[in-house]
Amino acid sequence: MIESSVRELSLRYQARVDLSAFEGLYEEQETTGKLKLLKGLESFVESEHPDRRAGVRERLENLRVRHKSSLLADLASQEERLARASAKLAEKETKSLLNEARIAKNKVLQIRERIVELEQRAPEAERIFPGVFAPLIVAHEGERWIRPFRYQLRPSGEVEAFDRKFNGTYNVRRDRLHEVRWWKGLYGKNHGLLVMRRFYEHVEAPDGSSMILEFREELEKDLLIPCLFDRNEEGRYPLDSFGLITDDPNPEVLAAGHDRTPLVIHPESIDEWLDTRGSVRTDRYDRVLSRRYSTRFSHRPSR
Repeated sequence: MIESSVRELSLRYQARVDLSAFEGLYEEQETTGKLKLLKGLESFVESEHPDRRAGVRERLENLRVRHKSSLLADLASQEERLARASAKLAEKETKSLLNEARIAKNKVLQIRERIVELEQRAPEAERIFPGVFAPLIVAHEGERWIRPFRYQLRPSGEVEAFDRKFNGTYNVRRDRLHEVRWWKGLYGKNHGLLVMRRFYEHVEAPDGSSMILEFREELEKDLLIPCLFDRNEEGRYPLDSFGLITDDPNPEVLAAGHDRTPLVIHPESIDEWLDTRGSVRTDRYDRVLSRRYSTRFSHRPSR
């Protein structure tokens, strides 16, 4: 769960918004319709010059209308699927038909929720999953900037198949920063910062099944998570993507059943982490990561 509002991040962290990067992202979405974008990203428009805002808002509204039309078509398809399965179940109940009806019903509910969310204002915080674009704070010529990046690294030079072959590149273990080929090439070079609110993890339930826990910082502080990013220009559109750094778990997280925790740095270390100009050795960044910001998490089952 992250702070997804570009406008809020810009104000809170005195960071400039890279308007061309966000405009390029929405131009790609207008062409392909394939990107997974958070509603909070749309607030980049508040940083546009007043003369340009109307045109950008019109583009965003056109995308919203197109997205809703696609969702309605998917909804009709799943409702028809559910109706077929229900009709067959009325004649004869089988395990496969029960499963088909369950899947269709869940999809109908999910799509309806997405339609409702599409019409609502952007929430204060949104959950990200691998493949979703999120706003990162990065450094450019000594200043803080905000740019959109996909959560799941695809290193420079790699083709799309990399995402499937190495599908865990959304997180990087701190103890492997100097080992894994694509991470060690970025460490000390391409640093970003993700502002997180909470995190979620699969753990084993008492009955042996899997469950998802929500971990919430007890003081509700912004969690400043160091990230590594890269730009890939192998496809039709360039892809900026990132992974976040994790570390050994807090004791309370380990007790809850999970063995990693997102690494949180001190607010005073933001610029020291982001500024990689002229850097050759990574010792200074090792020290930033070693000075972990003190956190304590409570947890509860995720709804």
